[in-house]
Amino acid sequence: MKLFRVGVGELVSFLYSSGDLSSETFQNVSLLEGTKAHQYLQSKYQSTDYAEVPISYTFLADDMEITLSGRIDGLLTINNQLVIEEIKSTRYPIFDDRFEINNEHLAQLKMYAYMYMRNNHLDDISGRVTYIQLSDYKTRHFEYYFDADLLKDFFESSLLRYTEWLIKLYEHNEKKRESLEKLYFPFDKFRRGQREMMAAVYQTMKDE
Repeated sequence: MKLFRVGVGELVSFLYSSGDLSSETFQNVSLLEGTKAHQYLQSKYQSTDYAEVPISYTFLADDMEITLSGRIDGLLTINNQLVIEEIKSTRYPIFDDRFEINNEHLAQLKMYAYMYMRNNHLDDISGRVTYIQLSDYKTRHFEYYFDADLLKDFFESSLLRYTEWLIKLYEHNEKKRESLEKLYFPFDKFRRGQREMMAAVYQTMKDE
């Protein structure tokens, strides 16, 4: 059985990232800026809320075992309901009429929501993507309701699409490994000019 460990962020970035201007705006946020914005929001969480919650989920498909892992930005209790929060920082004015949720960010929220529901035997859960504007730390929420059965197709199709690439990468690495095992080094014969070059290098080192 082939064993794979995959990060949720890695998967959604591979499948759902796009090259439009909005995605460039998110990509131009530095790690330090993003971390500070996350910490600012998380510092305002209530005592019943949790930040940076590690999560993993193992999925079996054919002869593969795939373990997905990541961290949920926030696990909140709002009006007695559990809410999964995904936080994203941006330079783009979030209250602009043209601003809309990024597909990659929504996909990440969906993956975490499904994993959490399956791990905790839940039928449904609420979630939201929260954007924080770096210029003034104002926020805007995009809220969703997820049903585990309805989200199953999205989760499994995403994972299987990514798996196709993992298999190709696995097969490529196996062929490379087999090819390298057949190579002999050092070579048993000198190619033309190699002996003279070695002698010249040796003489130069000796003279110095």
